Amino acid sequence: MNRKLRLAGLISLALMASTVATSVEASSRNVNVACTYAAITAALDSAAPGATLKVRTGTLNLTPSQSIVITKGVVLLASGKVTLSKAVGTVEQPVLSIALSEPAKVTIEGFTIKNSGNTTTAATESNSASVGVTVVGSGVDDLNPSIIRLNSFVGFTDSAIVFSTSGAPQEHWLIENNTFTNVFYGIFLNGANDLTILNNEFVSYLAALNNAGDSNPITSMRVTYNSFLGGMPTMSGEGNVHDTGTAGTRALNLHMNASGVGSDMDWKINKNLFSGNTAMALRFKAALEGSDESTSAVYVQMNSFINNEVDIVNEASTDVTLRLNWWGTSCGISSLDGQGGDDLWLVTFALASRRRDDHGFRLGEFTSSDPGSTPAACR
Repeated sequence: MNRKLRLAGLISLALMASTVATSVEASSRNVNVACTYAAITAALDSAAPGATLKVRTGTLNLTPSQSIVITKGVVLLASGKVTLSKAVGTVEQPVLSIALSEPAKVTIEGFTIKNSGNTTTAATESNSASVGVTVVGSGVDDLNPSIIRLNSFVGFTDSAIVFSTSGAPQEHWLIENNTFTNVFYGIFLNGANDLTILNNEFVSYLAALNNAGDSNPITSMRVTYNSFLGGMPTMSGEGNVHDTGTAGTRALNLHMNASGVGSDMDWKINKNLFSGNTAMALRFKAALEGSDESTSAVYVQMNSFINNEVDIVNEASTDVTLRLNWWGTSCGISSLDGQGGDDLWLVTFALASRRRDDHGFRLGEFTSSDPGSTPAACR
C-alpha cells in the first residue's frame, strides 16, 4: 500500500515538474513589462526571437539621448494606454530604433509615439531634430512582413517613420491603421521597398509620404485605403533639411527613381482619399541628376480627390496611369499638370457618382480614356 502511495507521489511530482517547465517556457515568450526605459530595454535584450512583450499602461518620457532599440524579431505591444515620448533636447535619437542585422518579423502595435527629440530647432544633416521610428532591416518575405500598426504619431519636426538609407533597401514592411498628426513628414520612404501602406490617416503635414530622390529607389509600393487630409503642421522647424518648402501640403511627394536604366517600378495608389491639400495631392518628381527614372508602371486608380489646390503634378517622364478616380465633380479632373510621353495621362472622366465601395470611397461610371476629351455637358 505504501509503495503504491509513493509511486503515485512520484508520478504527481513528475507531472508538476513538466507543468512548471512548460509555464516558464511560455512566459519567456510572452512577457509583461513595466512602462520604464530600464524594464523595456532589459526585456528586449533578454527576449527570445518571436517573443511578445506587452508594455503595461503608462507614459515613458525618454531623455534626448535615449532610444528603445529592437534588434530581433519580437512583438512590442501596448497593453492598455501607453505613451512613448521624448524630452526636448539637441541630441537626436528616435523614440524607437529598429536595427535588424538579418530579416526578421518585428511588430510595433498600439502605442502613442510623440514629441521626439528637439521640438523647436530646425533639423540639420547631423541632427534630424525629431523622429519617431527609424527602420534599418527587413521583414522575412511578402507573407511575413514586419508591421507597424494601430499607433498614433503626434508632433514630429522631421518624420514619424524613417526608412534609413543604411543597408538599403529595407524590404517587406506593412504600415497599417496608424494615425499621423502634426508631423512634417509622415513616412520618409528613402531606402524602402516592397512596402504596403494601408488604411492610415494623415492630418497636418508638409508631406505625408516623402522621399529624398537619391539613388535608393522605391521599387514596389502599394498605397491603399488611406486618408490624406492636408493641414499644415503648427510646430517650428521650417528649415528642416528635407523640406520641399512650406507653400502648402502635399500628400505624396515622391521622386521616380530606378536603380538603373531599364529598371521597373510597380506603384499602386488605389482607393485613397485626398482632400484639403493646399499645394497638391500627388507630386511625382523627376529623379535627381545622376539617377535614372523608372520605365515601368505607376497606377493611380479608384481614389477620391476633393478640394485640393491641385490634384496631380507630374514633373517626371515616367508614365502615370489614371483610372476610375473621382475628381469631386461629374465633369472629371480639373487640376492636372503633367509632362512626358503621349500616354502619360490616361484620364477617365467620372460622369456620375452612383455608389460607394465598402470603405466609403465614391466610385462612378467612366468613359473616355482620351486625355484631350471632355464630356459634352462640361464644355
